Amino acid sequence: MSSQKSIQEYYQGDFWGELLGPDIIKSQSGSMSSGQKIELFLKIQNNCVADAKAKIYGGPYLIFSAGFFCEWIKNKNPKEILNFSAQNILQAFNFPETKKSSAFLVEAAVRKLSIL
Repeated sequence: MSSQKSIQEYYQGDFWGELLGPDIIKSQSGSMSSGQKIELFLKIQNNCVADAKAKIYGGPYLIFSAGFFCEWIKNKNPKEILNFSAQNILQAFNFPETKKSSAFLVEAAVRKLSIL
């Protein structure tokens, strides 16, 4: 289960980068000028997420949050994705109060996905 993974394992995950192709769904949240930006890339096949990647511009808490989401989302259908929230991340990790915004940035990118 993702919540049992150490934070270090998310640095070494295979979630980083982007997916290309006509069947890729992309979303982003944040901005370079704010110092934090996430771009999500999903590949959906047979009504399930076959692959998920993220490009991150920001600190380690955004990296952890994005890695958690990319792992959590695999093999889920589009309707299940809509159940994701920042609380999934915050329950898995004990983020300091000042870093919780990273989890909400991932949630904002999820809400912008055009999956239904």
